[in-house]
Amino acid sequence: MAKGAVPNNRKVNGKVLTEDINITSQDIFNGQAISIPDKANLNDYQTPGLYYQGLNAQAGSGNNYPEPFAGSLVVLKAAGIIQRYFIYNSSRIHTRSLNDVGVWTSWAQEYNTLNKPATSELGLMETVTKAANALQRSGGNVTGDIIITTDSMLSWNRNTDFASIGFKNTGDGDTDSYMWFRTGDNGNEYFKWQHALSGGPTNEWMSLKSDNLRVRGYQVYHEGYRPTAAIIGTYTKSESDTRYIQDIRLGAKENVQVQKSPEDEDVSGYAIIAVINGNRDKLVNTVNRRPIQKKVNGIWMNISNI
Repeated sequence: MAKGAVPNNRKVNGKVLTEDINITSQDIFNGQAISIPDKANLNDYQTPGLYYQGLNAQAGSGNNYPEPFAGSLVVLKAAGIIQRYFIYNSSRIHTRSLNDVGVWTSWAQEYNTLNKPATSELGLMETVTKAANALQRSGGNVTGDIIITTDSMLSWNRNTDFASIGFKNTGDGDTDSYMWFRTGDNGNEYFKWQHALSGGPTNEWMSLKSDNLRVRGYQVYHEGYRPTAAIIGTYTKSESDTRYIQDIRLGAKENVQVQKSPEDEDVSGYAIIAVINGNRDKLVNTVNRRPIQKKVNGIWMNISNI
């Protein structure tokens, strides 16, 4: 045997040196994990390597474990020391480090799909609370005021029809600010005001269509839609002209002989304008009269009697 040669009966990880050796990860890690004894202090494990605690009871009696449970400890070298402790029979992992002045940080649990952080741990309690109280897209109740400070509009879209409301205001000096209502598509959309009785039917109080405003189903009169005389029970101008006297006058003068008989009567409908005693006795002989005339519908006619 050459001086300094390795005898062929020497073994590496249980493999003799009589042939080529293929080193696997199992060859490297097998038997390399060191057991942690009872009442051990994990602060003392600062040598890089693999360690394990096989008993919950020994973990409970030890010091500076992240949890009092069995598990695996990995020690890594950095500027200081890094420890990672894997809890047995779970997916929980804890990490801490030792800085260059000999101070350990607290154990921090790593989050994963089976150990998700709580809302409070993420500092999202306020966000979650607001989200829970927010108005959902599927609907809900609003108990406070809703104030819109922009030119946004509220719109409904169904099939090809739509309805919107909005507010127009360009500034405090805008002299033409207004709230607008809009419907659209093919011209048959309109506005309706309804009232629903508790436990009863829904009644239409008012509707506004392109042709007119209706209240309780009846069209409202306005300059562009005036009522007819027949509807409101009045006479038209032509009807009034045939029913009422437009003017009155006296007709042509007539000379009439006065009768002396006590049975004689004068015809009504005349106005006496003069009486004449032509023979100088004490009795009237003749009278001058004019017929009383009325004008109806543009035509003058004698008044037959009064």
